[in-house]
Amino acid sequence: MSEGEILLGSHSSKIFENGYPVLPMDENICEIKGGIQKSQKRIPQKNPVRYITVAHVQRNFIDTSDPRFFEVSDEELEKWRLLPGDVLVIEGNGSIEQIGRTALFRGEIPECVHQNHVIRIRPNQELVDPEYLNLYLNSPCGQMQMLERSRTTSGLYNLSVGRIKTIKIPVPLKSVQLNIVNHLNLLQARITSLKSLQSEIEQDLEALIPSLLQKAFAGEL
Repeated sequence: MSEGEILLGSHSSKIFENGYPVLPMDENICEIKGGIQKSQKRIPQKNPVRYITVAHVQRNFIDTSDPRFFEVSDEELEKWRLLPGDVLVIEGNGSIEQIGRTALFRGEIPECVHQNHVIRIRPNQELVDPEYLNLYLNSPCGQMQMLERSRTTSGLYNLSVGRIKTIKIPVPLKSVQLNIVNHLNLLQARITSLKSLQSEIEQDLEALIPSLLQKAFAGEL
């Protein structure tokens, strides 16, 4: 994790821990649902539908490469279809740092469902902005709650629909949520810009050093 990302995480924690009302992610706040289990009957035949796997859900974005397909009936598609604004969560991962990573589905893939190792959170958008929820869950505050709820007696780390429902999120007014989203997105864009500039400077230095050394050895400096 870069220094900029650490600073962003620290800053976001201070924002989210600002005394807002805190509510569990139960039925009043979100609809939480597991995905479709991979099985023999899901081999694509007449009705192939793209599905999202753990590998597609990166932190804060959906990787649309490497398309996978399930056989899904029209009735099942109505039940499992992902909608823009759904927040996707990884239920388990071998890496503690990656457990519970989330991404906001923005409709990148039309007519899409999700595998059972990916949990779908559909927020009540009258109360919770989807991007705000995703930013919170990926913040140090949200990730700590994910980690605490993923521990098992076997030593493995795994989340479930029931465990995610017990996560508590700060729920300020929608206008405040949108302001927080805009603020954190601007800060993230600034950090990304600085990282890009740093990379360009490093590349320029790498290209310049051999020329400087050559001139130094030739006594031209």
